[in-house]
Parts: sequence; structure tokens; C-alpha cells
Amino acid sequence: MNALELAEERARNPWMEPECNAEDFEKIATMLRQQQAEIEAMRNRFTLAFWHDTFVEVKKPNSDLIYRFKLDETNDS
Repeated sequence: MNALELAEERARNPWMEPECNAEDFEKIATMLRQQQAEIEAMRNRFTLAFWHDTFVEVKKPNSDLIYRFKLDETNDS
């Protein structure tokens, strides 16, 4: 369950927390919706990198392009 689904569930079922009133639930739901929107925006902005032994594959979200970079061996002597 993501933050958006949790917000919707809390809004539909205010009995889940009897000590909170309807206004508190709406604030909670709004904050969770905002948080989920921020998570999705960040996910779409960042590039995915997959590390292998000798190379790195880089894939940008919403793209089929994959860039492959060879890793240089370094000698620490």
C-alpha cells in the first residue's frame, strides 16, 4: 500500500482512529497525498543505475535507452 492508497483508506474509514476527528483525518490524507506526489516526481527525475562487475548500465526513467559504461580497474598500491 502506498501513501496515496493509505490516504484514501483513512478518508473512507475515519473509525480507524477514534481519538481523531474528521478534520484531522483530512489533514492526514492531504499530507499523505502530497508525500506520494513528491515520491512519484522524484522517481521520474532520477536515473536508474545497475552495477555489474566490469560495467555500469544507466537507464533514464520513461526511456528505452540504456547506456553502458566500462569500469576502469584501479590499483591501490
